[in-house]
Amino acid sequence: MRYTLTLSLKYLKICIPFLLLFQSISVLAQDKKLDSLKRVSVDTSVEDSIRLQTKLYIADYIFRRNLDTILPISKDVIQEAEKALTKGKSPKTYKKLIVRAFNNIGYYFSKKEQQDSSIYYYEKGISMAQEIGDINRISLIYNNLGAYFYRAGNYKKALSYYDKSLLLAEQHRLNYQKALALNNIGMLHRQQKDYDKALEYYNKSYELQLSRKDTNGFALANNNVASIYFYKKDYKQALHKWKQSLAWYEATKNKRSLAITTNNVAKAFQRLKDVDSALKFFNKSLALKKELKMTTSYALTLDNISQLETQKGNLTTGEKLALEALEIFKKKGRIKNLEQTSKNLSILYTKKGEHKKALDQYKNYINYRDSIANKLSKKELIEQDVRFKYTTQKLRDSIVNENKIALKEVEIKNKSYQNKLYLASLILALIALAGIVYFFISKRRESILEVQKQQEINTLKSNLYTNITHEFRTPLTVIMGMSENIKKNKYVDDSVNTIKNNSKHLLKLINQLLDFSKLEENKIKLNYKRGNITNYVNYLVESLSSHATTHKVDLKFKSEEQIEMDFDPNSISHIITNLISNAIKFSPENSEVLIESRKLIKNEKDFLELTVQDFGIGISEEHQKKIFDRFYQVDNSSTKNYEGSGIGLAIVKELTELMKGTITVNSKVNKGTKFIVTLPIENKATDEFHIPAYSGEKQKTRKSIKVNSNIEQPLVLIVEDNKDIAKYLTHCLEDQYRILYAENGEEGLKKAIEHIPDIIVSDVMMPKKNGFELCEDIKQKEITSHIPVILLTAKATKNDSLEGYTKGADAYLTKPFDQEELLVRLEKLIELRKKLQSKYALGETIENQLNSKNENVNDIFISKVISVIKENLDDSSFNASRLASELHFSESQLYRKIKATTNSSTSIFIRTIRLDEAKKLILNSSLSISEIAFKTGFSDPSWFNKTFKEKFGETPNSLRK
Repeated sequence: MRYTLTLSLKYLKICIPFLLLFQSISVLAQDKKLDSLKRVSVDTSVEDSIRLQTKLYIADYIFRRNLDTILPISKDVIQEAEKALTKGKSPKTYKKLIVRAFNNIGYYFSKKEQQDSSIYYYEKGISMAQEIGDINRISLIYNNLGAYFYRAGNYKKALSYYDKSLLLAEQHRLNYQKALALNNIGMLHRQQKDYDKALEYYNKSYELQLSRKDTNGFALANNNVASIYFYKKDYKQALHKWKQSLAWYEATKNKRSLAITTNNVAKAFQRLKDVDSALKFFNKSLALKKELKMTTSYALTLDNISQLETQKGNLTTGEKLALEALEIFKKKGRIKNLEQTSKNLSILYTKKGEHKKALDQYKNYINYRDSIANKLSKKELIEQDVRFKYTTQKLRDSIVNENKIALKEVEIKNKSYQNKLYLASLILALIALAGIVYFFISKRRESILEVQKQQEINTLKSNLYTNITHEFRTPLTVIMGMSENIKKNKYVDDSVNTIKNNSKHLLKLINQLLDFSKLEENKIKLNYKRGNITNYVNYLVESLSSHATTHKVDLKFKSEEQIEMDFDPNSISHIITNLISNAIKFSPENSEVLIESRKLIKNEKDFLELTVQDFGIGISEEHQKKIFDRFYQVDNSSTKNYEGSGIGLAIVKELTELMKGTITVNSKVNKGTKFIVTLPIENKATDEFHIPAYSGEKQKTRKSIKVNSNIEQPLVLIVEDNKDIAKYLTHCLEDQYRILYAENGEEGLKKAIEHIPDIIVSDVMMPKKNGFELCEDIKQKEITSHIPVILLTAKATKNDSLEGYTKGADAYLTKPFDQEELLVRLEKLIELRKKLQSKYALGETIENQLNSKNENVNDIFISKVISVIKENLDDSSFNASRLASELHFSESQLYRKIKATTNSSTSIFIRTIRLDEAKKLILNSSLSISEIAFKTGFSDPSWFNKTFKEKFGETPNSLRK
């Protein structure tokens, strides 16, 4: 039925809600009705919010055919909505429109594969949606972000956004968003070929859409369920499901979905070897796709029908259809489809006996395949190679078989020498052809593998430089910060020593890079000297003992005998120092690291065996095979627990092999690791090596972090595993703040719960629990949710800061940071906490503040506290201790939490709730003042009168009058 918009603009305002409903079902369905929407969008007599909403409907409708239209329309909506906001018009209405527009722009850039712009606009949309409590749109944007990362192949990131969308949808009963998220998570599992898991999520989505009575929704979900059965090769069940969807789409006259589902039904019949039924449904789908101008999809169906006609022996029909599909794919630039269709044509021409055409099409197939080879994954390349070899073999076999038949007939007719010579020549030609094809395949595979190997090396090198620059940032932070102390003539001696230590660390990193560069260019030359290597190793162990003591690890050295041999002191120092430093780093506190030296005999030759063994976290078998590879790191995440550049062990291996030795590793996860270095013992060097005397000087015990005892100053919890950074932060803050210190995230969380600090400053990369995890825990726990968190990190990328903010961080500073900036951030966050206190200021408005729909963790906590107090309102013995017990907090924890959020003590907070309730009873009940006092927990009416007057400025009797 056709509808025509006949309402005059005079009555448009009155009928606008009906108009929008009408447009959603009818106007958007037909192009000619688009004009009606456009007229509404430019009609100044229509309410601005309706006009802008109409513009967004237009964008939603036409972007499917022309994506570029979405950008100017959405920007125009934002501009007009912002003007409306400046005029004081309904903020929530116009901000909702801006959120939708931001979502559209994010979608536009995601389709254009412009990641930074896409994420930027999506996040702007989320931020504004959070501001107005538009949970529905936040959930949708999370789904869109997930879809973007899914298309980009970042499935882990995609899943995190789908999970966020699902969580919001479940919490707020948003069934459409929930069904969408479930469907998308199912799609992720399908992509990773976890079909059982995919089926589980698709079925959940289907059930939800069914309950919503959304025909298109449950038909789509049903189609996805069918696809999983198809992938699992349960073609009968897939066919059954697709036929169900077909009936629904026919009832709703959804031609586009009908075309696609009909095609799927045909595929199921094809797999069930019911060729006639498959052809019937493919032809139905073809007609629909032609009508709807689904050109590319139309060509794909042509190709499917061509294959079936070829299978039935209708080679001429099959050829005609395949050539038509080929032309469409050429116009559309669909290289992948050109590759497949060329291969199909090659097989078809082989069956027709037209071998020249078959070879021509096969050459086309190879050319198309080459053009997309670099875009294929390794797995796809292997599969392509298998198919390539199989098809080539079939083609060669076909040619050989047909020529054998021809030659046999010739042989029967004439067995002359000339024909035998012809046969021999032909066979030699075929062998030569096979050799050429095989050579081509081998070379192509070698080329592909070389490209992949180079790409892997480039990626690993990039990780190396990222990690090295990250390691530079920490000592630079300390050096720059301590130099400021010297300028101010503060902590001069301490600062000089700290600068010296961190400068040595930087020099070590630089030397490591130089050594690595020399090794790559084969420029390192060994300088062999003769000496007692046992004593030298002992000297190196002793020089690292203070470092081990700092980490609460015990170093032990054992040797069966004194060994004299030739060795390069610099190389031995590098190997031993690196292995022991790693062992200390990965060892738990109060454990030990064993270093052993002994002589062994192999094949009648003497060797030195050095072992370094720890009892720490261990290395998995998977990583043991790669830890000596250049650039490789066991943990390459942005928040790994143990820092490093990824080249140390590679250098150790190179140096060991340069000295004609070997290095191996034995390790078990959570039980420890042993490195074994074996070097040949020779005594040919003329120069002697004298071991330097070891002074035995220990590092001075680090002073504990200073604690300011001024109770009036805010308490800052510093969580940082690097003692020098912690010391610098203490110097920055101790004049204005009390300091509490923890050396890792796990300890930081315990201290945060125990002491309830006013603010937390935490590093990101720490052992046991990193800063992101700590921040997330702090923000999720009732007792600590109000505490602002500043994250410090040496990782300077945008993605790292975004991850910090998604975990709830209130500020994110990159090392090296400016002291003034840190102090300003702290001051502003303390001010924000005071605003939180004013929100929960004690008075009649406190519960009104909590009645908003956008409850956060603090709202929930205060609501719970008030609820418990009210439950015990008439119990005069109910006090702070009882309240803490009811809430499962210690009394001191509860005091600090309530003080931080309301700026009031627990006892005063309880009394205020009692007085507020008493005031309500005075105004709204006929109870006597004494009865009200007892009912609200005051055992002494005179005390009740006094406290009531202090709070409200008048006595209970005066208020009642």
